[in-house]
Parts: sequence; structure tokens; C-alpha cells
Amino acid sequence: AHIKSVAGPTLADDSDYTAAAAATGPHHDIDLYVNIKQAIKAAIAADTTDQTQRTITNLGLDNVVALSVSIGVAPSSESAWTGKAFLKINGPKKGICKMLDVQSAAIKVPSFVPTSARSVTFVNLNIEKAYDELGSVLNLFSPQTAAIMYMPLLPDSPDGQPGVQIKRDIISHLGSEILVAQSINKPFSNTGDARPTESFVALSTSNRSALEKSLSLLHSKLIAPNNPDARQQFLGHTLYLIDLLGFIPAFSPGGTTPMQTSIFDWKSEIGNRQLAIDDTSMPQGPKMAFTITDTHLIFGTESTV
Repeated sequence: AHIKSVAGPTLADDSDYTAAAAATGPHHDIDLYVNIKQAIKAAIAADTTDQTQRTITNLGLDNVVALSVSIGVAPSSESAWTGKAFLKINGPKKGICKMLDVQSAAIKVPSFVPTSARSVTFVNLNIEKAYDELGSVLNLFSPQTAAIMYMPLLPDSPDGQPGVQIKRDIISHLGSEILVAQSINKPFSNTGDARPTESFVALSTSNRSALEKSLSLLHSKLIAPNNPDARQQFLGHTLYLIDLLGFIPAFSPGGTTPMQTSIFDWKSEIGNRQLAIDDTSMPQGPKMAFTITDTHLIFGTESTV
């Protein structure tokens, strides 16, 4: 509102505000508006260097102008509340906004989601395009860091067999759906603690055979070498078990980090130091696993998968 005898434009006169507010209708019991362009201007003005400007530009946020959120309370007899958010961008999406550019698609719950699931979240995101954009953003900050995304996870073998590369052999075989399902374990505990839950993540696949070939090789050579018990058959699918604690020794005193060597050599270092770790002193966490169906790569705890 205008203070008496003070002239000048108000937020209501801003076309970005009116457009963003209109996009989040029709229910406006609770409204939130973030004037991002003004926040960016203030941050840049307060920085005597150009670092803030470069960071905002590299992240692709320099043309993001506003965020509008509206919440409707009990809009109908069948709904307790409804919400809608709108991020206004002047110009093409780039950087983070392009990376998180979700797509519209029909929701179809896969058959592997149990009836006990209390929540299922779908995100329709082209994983390969998001990975490429992430590489572009990192390259603007540090080409050396971006190069890690294209390092081979496994080198080519001496007999000429190709190794495993993240983009070529894994990311390129993933689809455009991310699914997260969560279930509550029963019976409930009477200890007063939070109800135990189990979750799993599923990524759609575009080439099941090629993806499984890559992940199977990665599992046998890098994740669980010389451990046949880490691979089990269950209901016609291969269950690949993962020992997360096996990766901890690399970060103990005297160990190297994966940034100092190749990914393959990092695993060798882990294997060499494994015997020096007293398993009884390590925290015991849930066993993790993954499997691949005709449509999805599923990752979670062993019992859930």
C-alpha cells in the first residue's frame, strides 16, 4: 500500500507479480509471493566483487523473476486443501531450471509398488538431459569438477573389453520417470519412537539389457568384488546387494579420497584397507540392494527391494 503523499509504483503495478499471481489461482486463502528479481538485484549490489553475479548467471538464475504460491483451504467437500506454485522465468530455461524441467505425463503405478505403500511420489524428469545440464553448469564453475562426471567407473580391460562410463553405459539407458514409494512397517512400536518406514526409489529404464549389463559388471568389479553371495536370484530377477560400510575405509586417516585417484583405484584402496577395520566398531546400517525389471531400476533396503 502507498503511504500518504508518497508516489511511485507498487507491487500491484508489476506485470511479473500480476502474471504469477494469476497463474496460481483460483483458490487464494493463503498466498505467498517471492520477488526473486529484487532479491537478486540486492545480492549483486551488496557484493563488491563479481562473484555473486557470476554464480547467479552460472546457475541459470539470472532470468528467474518471481515465485508465487497459493493454498486453498477446504476448496471442496472432497479435499482438505489444495496448493499450486508457479516459478516465473523471463526467457529460456537454463541451468538449474532446465535441469529440473519436469514433464507432463500420465501417472501409472507399476505393479512392483506394494498395496501397503502409504505414499508414492512421481517425478517425470528426463534424467539424461538433466545430467547433461548438470555437466554444463559444473563446467562453468570448474572444468576439472565437471570432468569427473565423465570419468570411467571401470577402465577398459586388458583383453579389449570396454569398461563402464557413467553417461554412456548408465545414464543413457535411463528413462524419464523417478518414483519414490514409502511404506510403514507393522506392527507399530509402543516405545514412542517415530513409526518405522521403508522406502525405495525406482528409475525408469529405456534399455533394460544394456543397463543391467553395465550395472552387473560394475557390481562384480567395483561394488562387491569376489563376493558371489552379494548376488541373489529372487522371483526371476537378480538382486544385487551393496555393503555401504565397505566404502568408509577410504575416508579414514591415511586413506585417499576418490578425488585423488581414479574411481577404480579408489576401490582397490578400499579393499586393501578393509582388513584393518574392526567391524564391531562400525555402525550397523540396513543392507542396501538394487534390481532391474523390464521397466525400472529399483534401489532401496534389501528387504524392501
